[in-house]
Amino acid sequence: MVSTNLHRCTFATLARVAISNYDSLMSIKDDLIKEIDAYLARSGMNATEFGVAVLNDTAFVHRLRRGKDVRVATVEKVRKWMADHPLARRHRKAEARSAA
Repeated sequence: MVSTNLHRCTFATLARVAISNYDSLMSIKDDLIKEIDAYLARSGMNATEFGVAVLNDTAFVHRLRRGKDVRVATVEKVRKWMADHPLARRHRKAEARSAA
């Protein structure tokens, strides 16, 4: 018979690990929502505009706020986009005013 460490784990141990991973995921998601909300406040964009600009997804921010899961790759993509476009909408408005 093959013995593994998994056989020695109790349900309570497995539950603690699952809860710890869940808490980490929730923290990442909560942090991302805060970062997006701060970006929206600074840039003047709304959630739909942001979702389209970053992921071509009109409902991304709304789903995230309702608790839907997000992949690590998506978190990284969103954070990179915000870093690369610090004031996306305000720049467009300023350009439009200066062109007029």
